[in-house]
Amino acid sequence: MDFNNSFRVIPNALTILRVCVATYYPFAPLSLRLPLIMFVLFTHLDGVMAIGLNWHSKMGKSLGPIADKLLLLSVALTTYFASGMETWKFLLFISKDIVVLGAGLFLIFTQGIEVLHRIPYRLSGSLTIALQMAAFILYLNSGTFPQELLKVVMIISSLSAIDYIIRILKKDFVKPLQSA
Repeated sequence: MDFNNSFRVIPNALTILRVCVATYYPFAPLSLRLPLIMFVLFTHLDGVMAIGLNWHSKMGKSLGPIADKLLLLSVALTTYFASGMETWKFLLFISKDIVVLGAGLFLIFTQGIEVLHRIPYRLSGSLTIALQMAAFILYLNSGTFPQELLKVVMIISSLSAIDYIIRILKKDFVKPLQSA
């Protein structure tokens, strides 16, 4: 049995699991939402495994970013409706995700799903997601958003959205085909 080939499916299985959790999350009892988010953080090992163990797949490269956005959208919308957060704050909170989702969908429909392989990770985007998840976890733990963290997330997300918009306008949002 070839260990490397037998376990290559693990990153894709974790990604699919993230999609399943994202789909279930809005319907989950409140008591399960925090454990689900904590579990989902574990499923982000898919990317680490795929890169570190060279277990890349076309499906994983395409489904991973979709799973991430679906999960964030599921948690964000569910939390928005449960928390009574003001709409303008919520829109700033997810402004980076709105820009990336809109651009990503446009690119998928105009260039095909494999274009997702060529959208580079941005530190500002990763920082935004980490802070958003921290805010969701703290909200689920205490029933309220820490206001200082909420302000920081809104600022970082907005700055990240501006960064992505600039990259889109400069046509630098997607790596060229030859370097993908």
